[in-house]
Amino acid sequence: MRRTELRLDPIIQQLRQERAQIASQLDKLDAALDALTGEGPSVRKHVKQMKNSSIMAPVVAKKRRMSAATRAKISRAMKARHAGIKAKK
Repeated sequence: MRRTELRLDPIIQQLRQERAQIASQLDKLDAALDALTGEGPSVRKHVKQMKNSSIMAPVVAKKRRMSAATRAKISRAMKARHAGIKAKK
């Protein structure tokens, strides 16, 4: 190994530790914001590994919900479909 590579190892290790600490602080800030805005219970958290890293970062995905109008539209379409199938028999 070269001398410059040996001197960079401690610096790289320190930067990785600082990145992990900052990620932890961001998680705490996100949790605090969720608690204050009331978005916490309706949000699912997934963990995704960042590219070229061993650190896991949370990825927030909102739960999908269908509106009442959309459900009614799908219901009418299914009833019409089944009525057409029944009429052909």
